[in-house]
Amino acid sequence: MRAIILSEELLSLPARFNKFLREEFRPLKEKTAKIEKDIEVLKADVKVLKQDVAVLKEDVRGLKVDVGSLKGEMFEMRVINRAHALFGKLLRKTRVIVPQDYTAFLDDAIDAGLISVAERDDAINADVVVKGKMKDSGKEVILVAEASVTVDLFMS
Repeated sequence: MRAIILSEELLSLPARFNKFLREEFRPLKEKTAKIEKDIEVLKADVKVLKQDVAVLKEDVRGLKVDVGSLKGEMFEMRVINRAHALFGKLLRKTRVIVPQDYTAFLDDAIDAGLISVAERDDAINADVVVKGKMKDSGKEVILVAEASVTVDLFMS
C-alpha cells in the first residue's frame, strides 16, 4: 500500500537520511566538536597573550622613563662638554665650574648674608655653571644654566 501511495523518492527518504547521518552529519558533528575544543584552547592562549601584553606595556612604560632620563643626562653632559661653544657668543675664556668648586663659594655667600639656604640648594642643582669674561665689557661673570631636552613647568 505504501508503494502505491508514496513515490519512489519518498520511499527512499529513510535510507537517504540514514546515509546522510552516517556520511555527512556525524563527521560534521565531530568536526564541530574539534573546532569547539580548538576555540577553548585559543581562548586560553588569548588570555595568556593579554597578560603578556600587559606586562610588556608596563616594561615599555618603564623603558620610556629610563630612556627619557638618559636623554636628559646625555644632553646635560653635552652642554657641559660644549659650554665653550654654547656660551662663546657671550663670554671669552669660558670655563666650566664643577659643583665641588662652587659649593664653597655658595657657602661663603650664605655666611655673608647674600643668599639663602634655599637659593644655595637651587644653585647646587644647576646643570651647568660657567665662568668667563663678558666679550663686550671684559667683566668676569658666572653663568648658571639649566639644560633640558624638554621644556615644561617644574614646581617643587
